[in-house]
Amino acid sequence: MFREALLHEYQLICNLCQEIAVLEENCKKNNENPTFYGGESLQSVKRRWNFIRKCLYDSSTGKIDTTKVPDIYDYVSYEVLHNTESFKSLWPLYKVNCSIYPLCYLYFSDYCTLWYFLPAYLT
Repeated sequence: MFREALLHEYQLICNLCQEIAVLEENCKKNNENPTFYGGESLQSVKRRWNFIRKCLYDSSTGKIDTTKVPDIYDYVSYEVLHNTESFKSLWPLYKVNCSIYPLCYLYFSDYCTLWYFLPAYLT
């Protein structure tokens, strides 16, 4: 179930990347250069989301890098806070990520407790 949620999150990120690409194409046609919060360019937004998309899921191996979930949470929170009006795909991604992030945090905190802290108490 956790894997399916992460794959769904990956698909939502792909949708956002596609929305950004369409926006970029429309801006080129209309000779526009949109800026986002803090003067950030569309290229910068595109680069950030394409990077996380590529890092999260490797389609050739089918592996998901769960260590990227906190990064996605940070990215999505930033976009929702500052660039909400720019992208329609943000809210579904935000909702999914808000449900995945705590689960991932609990998973890794248990992992760290078991493998790093428990042996110290046993000696």
